[in-house]
Amino acid sequence: MLFNMIVRYLWLENQIVINGVRKTCSADIGVTHNWAYGYFIRAVVGADYRHFTQALFFKVVALYIKELFPDFLKHNPFTEPGYYTYPFKNISIAHMAFVYYMFDERVEILRMADERAMSYCDFTNWVVNYIFCYNDEIGEDRYRLSRHHRSVKTHSCIRDSHVDNARARQELIFQKSV
Repeated sequence: MLFNMIVRYLWLENQIVINGVRKTCSADIGVTHNWAYGYFIRAVVGADYRHFTQALFFKVVALYIKELFPDFLKHNPFTEPGYYTYPFKNISIAHMAFVYYMFDERVEILRMADERAMSYCDFTNWVVNYIFCYNDEIGEDRYRLSRHHRSVKTHSCIRDSHVDNARARQELIFQKSV
């Protein structure tokens, strides 16, 4: 249910195009247009989306959308809900959050964990061992365990030192130009 709500919100937000730029995050469309968008959501729709979009689970799912659903904007989640089913049977969004900064192999790692029906504890143990072995193999500390996050102080995740830039992460989600 939460996953479906996030998918629907992201799809709706990405239907908004201002001056040829798709609304993918608040910084993309400019202050004036973002103010107008915020006013529309609060006054016309009757909701304040910020409480929803600032939560860690929202950001996690948003970063995976393009990888899990390559034709995301071509399918309407309101009329084609079957296209957007949660892709894992045995793992949760918490599993996704632990590896969401690993860009190269994170979906493959999640699929393997899903096939093995790993608990969250087993999964984190397995991933930490994996990244230490991987770092040893390549001779650098590409992946590191991080215990800091803005929204949840105790949240742990694996960070990729090759891609540690918010703008690069945002570009992985959607193309901005229409």
